[in-house]
Amino acid sequence: METKKNTPWTKTMLIALIAAILLAMTACGSKPASVLNKVEKAYNEKDVYAIIECFDPSVQRFIGGAAKMLGGLFGVDSSAFADMVPFLSKMAGQSGILDDGDWGKCKLEEISTVTNGDTATIEYWVHLTYEDGTKKDFIDTANLVKVDGEWYIAVY
Repeated sequence: METKKNTPWTKTMLIALIAAILLAMTACGSKPASVLNKVEKAYNEKDVYAIIECFDPSVQRFIGGAAKMLGGLFGVDSSAFADMVPFLSKMAGQSGILDDGDWGKCKLEEISTVTNGDTATIEYWVHLTYEDGTKKDFIDTANLVKVDGEWYIAVY
């Protein structure tokens, strides 16, 4: 019986198969800490929409509905409200977090996670570094919920 040699085609197919399996494993088995990566990326890109997408889908729908109601009330496109967040934040006296200037770069590091079925509590370090070199480090916690295989920040 003759054995087939590894041709470039079979090697390519094997690599593609392994990559697909690994992708499926990481997508289906997402860990609670994956939320930290999403929040960190969204924060560092000053992407308010991506930050909202880190929350439980019911919260996302609530925020979307509230924005549409306000948009209808004031006769403006509801997406304009997300663009107004930095200004509104300044007006509320929270300009150190969401202002037009230096948000700082954020690094989030998991300390511990306690998972109980489709809910989890994660404790993590927040490292903020501002353009002037000022640094803030603190520990925070968040409640998480798993919906359709993905972890989100829960508001409860």
